[in-house]
Parts: sequence; structure tokens; C-alpha cells
Amino acid sequence: MSDTSQPADKPKMTGKDIAFITAGAVIAAIITFGLLGIGGAIGGGIIGLGAALGSIPYSQRMAAWKKSQE
Repeated sequence: MSDTSQPADKPKMTGKDIAFITAGAVIAAIITFGLLGIGGAIGGGIIGLGAALGSIPYSQRMAAWKKSQE
């Protein structure tokens, strides 16, 4: 008997995912530039870290999808 089930579609980014990533970057920018007064590479790194933290929910969905494909 052959398995005719279709593989699940790859998760797509939703507006909520983009909002989380943007919010993480904006919050990090406010903390970095507004409160700490740090600019340059260190400030950019902190903003990147904020965006990475905001992408965690999407990353978890992608990991679950990849695991289901095995």
C-alpha cells in the first residue's frame, strides 16, 4: 500500500512573525541608542540580537516542520 499523503507545506512568515522581529529590533534600538547611548558596531549587534530574539517563534515552527518531514 502506498502512502499518498501530501507533505505539509513549509510554514510561511505571517504578519505576527514580522511584527515580533520588528518589535525586537525596535526595542533593542531604543535601549541601545536612547538609554545607553551606544552606536556603531556594538549598537548594531544589540539590534541584531533583538531581531533574532523576535524570530524565535518562527524558528520553532520551522524546526517542528523540518522534524515532521523526516
